[in-house]
Amino acid sequence: MPAPNQTAPSALHDGSRAQVQDRLQLTEAQLDYWVKYEGKLDAYSKLFYEEKPIGAYATDVAPHQFARLTDNLQNRLAALEDIEAAAKTLYASLNAEQQTIANQSLMSTVPTFASTANCVPIDTKTRSDRREAPQRSRRGGAMGGINASGGGPSNQIPGQY
Repeated sequence: MPAPNQTAPSALHDGSRAQVQDRLQLTEAQLDYWVKYEGKLDAYSKLFYEEKPIGAYATDVAPHQFARLTDNLQNRLAALEDIEAAAKTLYASLNAEQQTIANQSLMSTVPTFASTANCVPIDTKTRSDRREAPQRSRRGGAMGGINASGGGPSNQIPGQY
């Protein structure tokens, strides 16, 4: 079950899925293939949200971090292969007009995630350890060299504010 502030994986793409399904105008027989396809999409999303994040922790050796990354990506690849197989079966059941629609929109139903590896960078520096970026002073504004009266150059000496 997702955390309270997290959307359930199947709800993430319901809008686009429903739109694609409506556009395809599936028959009863085709609907069975669609349901199986959606099940594979949901399994892929669930897998992503259940993955253990990968991070550079001082208590976790680097080879173990890479092994976890590899495991996560291999699991995702297997889930994508399941989606591919279900999509092929669905596609084979479609007529030519439906296949044209699928060509244009079926990929939009596959969830994409911002992080391809679900890596979490760990910043070990505290806020006080970080170097401050140099502060830049701001001059004037959008008016540049125009004085407050709106005409002519400003009487300000360069470098003064």
